[in-house]
Amino acid sequence: MPTKLQSEAVRARAWRVSMGLSPEELSRLTGYTVIAIYWFERGEQSPRTGKAYGGKKTGRPVGRPAGTKGVKKVGQPHSATAWQRYKMTCAGVQLQLENSKRFDW
Repeated sequence: MPTKLQSEAVRARAWRVSMGLSPEELSRLTGYTVIAIYWFERGEQSPRTGKAYGGKKTGRPVGRPAGTKGVKKVGQPHSATAWQRYKMTCAGVQLQLENSKRFDW
């Protein structure tokens, strides 16, 4: 039996397929990268989620204190907040596609 977050991932992919969108098209419409969409649909975080990597000497992310690991383990689920943001973004895409209008402030 899949966990709640795994079922979210299955539903996310099913929604994208039912809308007839490829990961590349969804990326263009949402601003999420194709890789991010891939990880959401797997129900896991990328091992390099978080702040930009740029610490050349230490190999740790910029902005993280020394001694902390900057690489998350593959298999960690996304937070509920991350899922909520992704779902709201996808809802905006669906409204845009159904109404054939671009959102404008």
